[in-house]
Amino acid sequence: MAIISTPVTELFGISHPVILAGMSGAAGSELAAAVSNAGTPILIIDRGLGVIGGYSYTPRILRQQIRALKEGLADKSLPFGVDLLIPQVGGNARKTNYDYTKGKLGELLEVIIEEKASLFVCAIGIPPKHAVDRLHQAGIPIMNMVGHPKHVPKALEAGVDLICAQAGEGGGHTGDIPASILIPACVDAVKGHKSPLTGKPVYVVGAGAVYDGRGLAANLMWGAEAVWVGTRFVASVEAGAVQIHKDTIVKAGYEDAVTTLIFSGRPLRVYRTPYVDDWNNNRQAEIKELTRKGLIPHDVEMDKHPEKSVAGRAWLMGRVSALIHEVLPAKVIVDNMDLIVKAGYEDAVTTLIFSGRPLQVYKTPYVDDWNTNRQSEIKELTGKGQLPHEVELKKHPEKSVQGRQWLMGRVSALIHEVLPAKVIVDNMVRDAAAQLQRGNKYLNSKAKL
Repeated sequence: MAIISTPVTELFGISHPVILAGMSGAAGSELAAAVSNAGTPILIIDRGLGVIGGYSYTPRILRQQIRALKEGLADKSLPFGVDLLIPQVGGNARKTNYDYTKGKLGELLEVIIEEKASLFVCAIGIPPKHAVDRLHQAGIPIMNMVGHPKHVPKALEAGVDLICAQAGEGGGHTGDIPASILIPACVDAVKGHKSPLTGKPVYVVGAGAVYDGRGLAANLMWGAEAVWVGTRFVASVEAGAVQIHKDTIVKAGYEDAVTTLIFSGRPLRVYRTPYVDDWNNNRQAEIKELTRKGLIPHDVEMDKHPEKSVAGRAWLMGRVSALIHEVLPAKVIVDNMDLIVKAGYEDAVTTLIFSGRPLQVYKTPYVDDWNTNRQSEIKELTGKGQLPHEVELKKHPEKSVQGRQWLMGRVSALIHEVLPAKVIVDNMVRDAAAQLQRGNKYLNSKAKL
């Protein structure tokens, strides 16, 4: 199997640039250990980085979870991390923000340090200076979750060592900027900045649109050094999520993961239930009024109508849920990511559909469907002197682009000047060459012993 090496795999001594998202409930000790192992007890070099979601944990329970994780490790020295929610409270922050640690941040940090975590992750806020200093004194690197490029300078000023760019496709708390925009923007924002702990560059970890190796490969090409994976691991055998949560992810469609403010007062991507739909479609004024007062709509609803507790359950998931069709062991998920990245370099395939002659093209779902499922049709049409692609377009003209428009993508947010065509082309070629060299550097074919 191809082993992918990046600065993040080197920093934590892991073989896969895959980090388990620290999800409350789902990312407990068993799943975190499974991702850190991601292999048999003998082949301990095959591993990712498991992170425990510490939301709602008391210091005592967090210590219990960490020790249970360690018991599940093939090698007790394998790395693991802990994720806590530390939002800004008061001032100009959201009125629904509150101290998720219930005044126990200092004690929680003490547990994290004493249990020798390899990574601390701060979500939905910037870590306070006293926490950064204390963790750095213990030699623990800090990663800060961000949903917008404007948050990066604040995180860097606080002294974090890694940035996790949480794209809008992600489950749970998220922003609305797509991965293809947010991750390159964050990579640009950290250029020239060094980790206060290691003295090495501040690295970016991509999150929010990864369920297999194609997402991992895309993130690496965008400049990330690893990926933070949540939804795919909720649908894993070892996840602490209840079975209905796993089943809901497997059955979810492309429109089923939606964002809402009702559960936390912050944008949260969850499964689209009738309960969520009712709030989002019919009760926006009520949401606005309640959150303005610092009240969380779902909590208010449960106080009034406790009988809605089942219908009102929040099933957190990202938009990649539409592409997840089975519950798998964590090891299989991690290994498959590596294998598919390797396969990504073999995506140029030959087909007869465009010209009736072997033509090498990019392997799209359209080409794959013809090549995999419609070979007899290709043979029949070309035998009659007909081109399969042209026949297809005659039957389905709606596939053609109709109507002139002024096209622009969301990348327009990253285009800041009008340039001569020559400069644009030169810049593209220069950057493409650099990224291709980067991608080639990551893959090292090594035999397992």
